[in-house]
Amino acid sequence: MGVNIRIIFKEFGIFNIQSTMKNRKNQDSAMHETLYVVKGEGILRLKTKRDLKDCHITYSVPVQYGEQVPLLLKIEKDTSSNVVYSIVDDRNEPNKLIKFDIKNFKREDILSIHFSYWVLIKNRRYRDFPKNATIPKPAEIPRDFKKWLQSTEAIQSDNSLIVYRAKLLKKFDNNLLNYARRVVYYICYHRPILSKLRSILEHKILLRDIFLPNRYWTGLMDAVSCLLFGGMCVAKANLGVALLRAVGIPARVLIVNPLFHYILEKIQWIDAMHYIIEFYVPNYGWVRANPGRAPYQTKNDIVLRIGYPEDENEAGNGLSYYGGMLPWFWFSDDNIQLDFPGDIYTYYKRPKSSGIPIASRAILKKIELSKELSESIFDLAVDVWNSYLNLFRKKNLYLNYKNQDRIIKFQKRALNSIINLNIFEYIQNMEKALKIFGKDKQLLNKTIVYNL
Repeated sequence: MGVNIRIIFKEFGIFNIQSTMKNRKNQDSAMHETLYVVKGEGILRLKTKRDLKDCHITYSVPVQYGEQVPLLLKIEKDTSSNVVYSIVDDRNEPNKLIKFDIKNFKREDILSIHFSYWVLIKNRRYRDFPKNATIPKPAEIPRDFKKWLQSTEAIQSDNSLIVYRAKLLKKFDNNLLNYARRVVYYICYHRPILSKLRSILEHKILLRDIFLPNRYWTGLMDAVSCLLFGGMCVAKANLGVALLRAVGIPARVLIVNPLFHYILEKIQWIDAMHYIIEFYVPNYGWVRANPGRAPYQTKNDIVLRIGYPEDENEAGNGLSYYGGMLPWFWFSDDNIQLDFPGDIYTYYKRPKSSGIPIASRAILKKIELSKELSESIFDLAVDVWNSYLNLFRKKNLYLNYKNQDRIIKFQKRALNSIINLNIFEYIQNMEKALKIFGKDKQLLNKTIVYNL
């Protein structure tokens, strides 16, 4: 009673503890790293205005990027039988899409698509952020990152109003972190009354049909519209990125599944998609920010899509179809519609097998390991996921079901093992998955002794 179980790995000289003991705070954090196993979910119910022989739907899935790597993508059993899926490249790396090919979609049909994904995340606190870093000069920015300085349809960083606001926020301080924090605080509390009125307008069917005639996508989400009229997370992220770019800081929008909403799993919630900011610091890398906070720890989100300038131009501004919102799913035919049980902006309880586009929020496990083992486990997951993606790029995918099923079997076993804090079995199953791909990455030594 009250004794914490320790799993001792003598070969690595580390231990793994799942507990909330107060004395953990006294441990040397430099010797350990925290991993999170998290889950997300996507649900679509679809209908069509006319019969379609062939059509497809694409949906953003978690990317292998930075401190996160997908562990498993699973199509749930309630997905309609005439749906076949594959994973394809988005137009920009590392973004990936899950493509659902649909055959013989009848007008009277209601189609169900339901999938889940599990992701391994290393938490990054940005404790090594160079606090004396200054706003970079053009020569200090690598060529590949300069694309995130340009003004686009959704993020009008060269607009005179945004440039003026950026100068007011910058003042005479050239410190990069100070400016980034001023930006995220500004967008968080910018025009709260107008933002609330916009939220009410978007949720009231009659008013929205009059002022915002497009039923499924609200307008005025671009940076300039947010500056003038306020807005929610999409608009705030666009404005924040515009203000950063206006002073010469490369910045972009990330579409994420926010894990801080996991409490809302138990209450009414429509959609967990969230938009945050990422800005570039020369000689350091990309840093995440959320309205009200910068830097923003990586454990808070599953990254689904990284915004590129061409995506921002496609999203347009308040006068276009997307209204400045970077989309995360697309239909190949205009006749396909989302089949909502009522109105899109009415809040519903989380459906079990039908309903609206939704993503679940749940931190499944928090795991503390030595940095050496943590990096090894993470790298192993990267190798397996990349090999898994390569399987879907092969033209003879559907002739290779045997190996595909074996790989998914080992991935499922590995997922269950790490959720149950059995690191030994996790490594074993991931290595078995790699062997199917013809790879051999041995992480285990002779034996691992358990002291319970």
